[in-house]
Amino acid sequence: SQLKIQLEENRFLNQRLKDMQEYYSYIDNVGEKKTNRLIPAKVLNHSFSLSSKILTLNVGYNNGVPNKYKAVINYDGNLVGRTYFVSKNTTQVHKINDKNFHVFVQTKDNKIKGQFTYKNSNRGIIESVSKKFEKQLSIGDTLFTSFSSNIYAGNIPVAQIISINNNPLKHELDIAVEILADLHTLSNVFIVEWLSLH
Repeated sequence: SQLKIQLEENRFLNQRLKDMQEYYSYIDNVGEKKTNRLIPAKVLNHSFSLSSKILTLNVGYNNGVPNKYKAVINYDGNLVGRTYFVSKNTTQVHKINDKNFHVFVQTKDNKIKGQFTYKNSNRGIIESVSKKFEKQLSIGDTLFTSFSSNIYAGNIPVAQIISINNNPLKHELDIAVEILADLHTLSNVFIVEWLSLH
């Protein structure tokens, strides 16, 4: 029956929420203990206009969504985008596959930092990475959000490196990446609010 399906889906969503909260509560922000609040949301619709890539979610400030920009992740914990406009009962999300989308990223060990910029399809580039790091990067490495942002909680997986080129005419490495989140099949997401523990 439909009710049984909905109850099963609710149980699954609640377990995913608990799993994600446990995962992020282990992350330390440079000695300052932080945790998160994950707000589950359903995707109402996708906008695929040429000017912007927007998702509309079924939660708003009546559901506790903060007015300030916050990260949005899929159920695997990968970055989808950031909140963009919050109304009473809905929230618009600026997706990572928008040409105007940029986010600071870093390697798992925090040693190498750069900026993700979307290019096309499910691909992007990482800018501002010095050539001195070429030997420390490998194809297949995952890049994560940086702790230096007020919008994004640190260590959210963003993209995976698919090519690294050392162009002699440039001062920085040419790094191509593939977005980890599947942005076309999203039906449920989490809004991540990063909170300090006092």
